[in-house]
Amino acid sequence: MKLASIGLVGLLLLARQSFGAPNKCVSPQPPPVTHKKPNFVVILTDDQDQLMNSLDYQPYVKRHFIDEGTSFTKYYTTSAMCCPSRVSLWLGQFAHNHNVTDESRPHGSYYKFQAGNLDDSWLPVWLQEEGYSNHYIGKFINGVNKDNTVAPKGWDHFEPLVSPGIYNFTNPIFSLNGGPLESFPGV
Repeated sequence: MKLASIGLVGLLLLARQSFGAPNKCVSPQPPPVTHKKPNFVVILTDDQDQLMNSLDYQPYVKRHFIDEGTSFTKYYTTSAMCCPSRVSLWLGQFAHNHNVTDESRPHGSYYKFQAGNLDDSWLPVWLQEEGYSNHYIGKFINGVNKDNTVAPKGWDHFEPLVSPGIYNFTNPIFSLNGGPLESFPGV
C-alpha cells in the first residue's frame, strides 16, 4: 500500500509538471536589453607616495577612500608629476608625445596644454561625441588662474580650482565655465 501511494504521488507530480503547472526549475527570462549608457566617475588625486607617507597629510583621501576599502597597491603612471600625468591620462599618450613635461611654463601647465590645442582630440571630446555629458570639478592642472579660466573643449560643466586657491584647501577659489571667480572661505 505504501509503495502504491508513493507511486501515485510521483505520477501526480509528474503529470502536474508536464501539463502546465509552474516549474521552479525553469530559468527566468533574461533582462530586457537596454541602450542606456553607463555612468562613471573618475577621481584624480595627486601625491600618493607610499614611501614618503603622503597620505598622512591627506586625511580626507585616507578617510573616504582607503578606510572605506579602496586602495591600489599595484599601479603605474607615465610621470610622477601632476600636469604630465593628468594630460597623459586624458590623451592616452606618454608625456614625450604630448609634450607637457613639467608643472609650469615653458614646458608645462595649462598654458602649454592650450598652446598645443591638446583639447581638440582627447577623452572629454571623445565621450561627448558618444553622447555623454561631462562635468569636471576640482583641480585641473597648474596654470588655471584668474587670467586664464577658459574651459577646454569637451566639458559641459567645467569648474576648476583657480590659483591662488588651488592648494588652499580652507579657502578654495573656483570658476564655473570660465566665469567670474568664486571663493568658498572656511570650507
